[in-house]
Amino acid sequence: MVLFWFFSSSAMAQNHRLLWTGTWAVSPMRGNPGMRFDKQTLRQIVHTSVGGHMARIHISNLFGSQPLTIDDVHIALRITGSSTVPATDRKVQFGGLPSVIVQPGTTAVSDPIEFQVPRLADVAISFYFPKATTASTYHGSGFQTSYIADGDVSGDISLSGVKTTRSYYYLINLDVQDQAA
Repeated sequence: MVLFWFFSSSAMAQNHRLLWTGTWAVSPMRGNPGMRFDKQTLRQIVHTSVGGHMARIHISNLFGSQPLTIDDVHIALRITGSSTVPATDRKVQFGGLPSVIVQPGTTAVSDPIEFQVPRLADVAISFYFPKATTASTYHGSGFQTSYIADGDVSGDISLSGVKTTRSYYYLINLDVQDQAA
């Protein structure tokens, strides 16, 4: 039943009469104990299937044992590597706030974001971990390079001095809306 939700993520929009459609998703898995984040930015690259004019993201702490704090979340189109298209960068909010605390065993869904999501494109979703956390919820087979940088650099066009990973952490879904759908 959980997998069905991830692949057919459709729900009525809050202030719109359009359906949400999942354009990218991964199944959350129980932790990667060797990976930790502390005062770092994680920029994860997702490859879309369908496009839309609005977006929202899902963050999961399904396997966490402590609250997960995520701050300064951004979404943008990727150029190459960790670099994004400056004019496309948008801040992401949760309940009108720039940060979210995701309790253990739960997920959080962002507010709708006015963001043009092309079909078959790379989208960068960046967020900052202001507090130490273990990677308790992840997806090990990402087949896409994501980037880890020190400090809060979520809104930066390019990240320098990065470490890379081919796993996804906490990010489990990108949904879109399209008036033409």
